[in-house]
Amino acid sequence: MTMQDQTAAPTRMRLLAKALRRALWPQITPRRFDVLVCSPGGVGTTFVMKHLHQFVKTNAAHDQDGLKHPARPPLFLRGRPRILFIHGDPDVALRSIIRRGFFPYQAAKLGLPACVVLGDTPLGQRFYLRGQARQLARFKRYRGDVLCVAFDEIWDRLDDIARFAGVDPATFARDFPPRRARASQPEGAA
Repeated sequence: MTMQDQTAAPTRMRLLAKALRRALWPQITPRRFDVLVCSPGGVGTTFVMKHLHQFVKTNAAHDQDGLKHPARPPLFLRGRPRILFIHGDPDVALRSIIRRGFFPYQAAKLGLPACVVLGDTPLGQRFYLRGQARQLARFKRYRGDVLCVAFDEIWDRLDDIARFAGVDPATFARDFPPRRARASQPEGAA
């Protein structure tokens, strides 16, 4: 057994345990946020969070608090924040995650133990896409204040996002990052 195999097994077991926990139980957070920003990953969440965080209290942009990619809306012990859920083309998001080497980690965060075991094989990818769809459906059904925005709509919906967050739309849009070409384009896109 190589050194890499020896370190990969404990990592895979930790990821599998995390995936099972997230699949079976909702996350509970005592923290208070103005806006919780969530997504399946691979849809531009970080740059939106960093910009929004200049105006309101959000969860951690680099997911240190574990609330950026929950399998379902978390349970809040203090207050009930508005939730901005960013989603996008599932295949593009999946390619982005695979390209960056995040597949097993995102699968664990989304509560997808089968994907942790299968890896980014065709079957693992199929299960992952189903998990993304379940996550979106859970956020859409949530009985709180949720705004779902597709990645491609972000720049067209800056006013909606700002008003939802309680920020002046003109101020919010002023320094918002410009649209850039994505590294993981849809199939057939140039």
